[in-house]
Amino acid sequence: MENSSIEGTTDPLDPLVERTAGPQPGRRLFHAGNGLVIWAFLHYSGIESGPAALLIGGLAAGALALDIARLNVPGLNRLFFRALPAFASPRERSRVASSTWYLAGVALSLALFARPFAEAGVLVLALADPVASWFGRRYGRRRFGAGSVFGSSLFWIVSVAILWSTAGLVPALAAATAVTLVEAAPWGLDDNLAVPIATAAALALVTGVLG
Repeated sequence: MENSSIEGTTDPLDPLVERTAGPQPGRRLFHAGNGLVIWAFLHYSGIESGPAALLIGGLAAGALALDIARLNVPGLNRLFFRALPAFASPRERSRVASSTWYLAGVALSLALFARPFAEAGVLVLALADPVASWFGRRYGRRRFGAGSVFGSSLFWIVSVAILWSTAGLVPALAAATAVTLVEAAPWGLDDNLAVPIATAAALALVTGVLG
């Protein structure tokens, strides 16, 4: 990406990226709001999973094309960080935006799993993930994988509350535990892709085993 090659010069992207550091409450609220809008669309629109997956997958493909463009054109990347200081993340300086992975994760969940499980995955991503991120960054002290014990505990609690209504208490406990471990794993896979797919997969597996 655009880096300084002459000692003493400053990359014009640096101050723009620095503005996006920190807990980013606006980003967390935006993340939750988007997820709730997507869930409401899926739950109330009556659109079938196949067309919904194609629609959201098409949006993901469009977002990926924009990411590729900005990551290869320094001026576009500066525009991205200048226009979205409350929503961009420092890691997106040289990586695909989380919103792109968000759409891809939802689309794949719809394509691969039963609708109730996919919708539950959207809610876990929308609510459990930002709660864990916000409180974990501010108050988490003891590390657990890529996050903290406190953040992962909150992720698990919120996930259980969401999944209970979909699958019952025991399946919710088991699925939430599995998804929490996936969310905390330090493997570099974006949570916005991993969480909805892992949630739907865990529910499918647990309900298949427990009935």
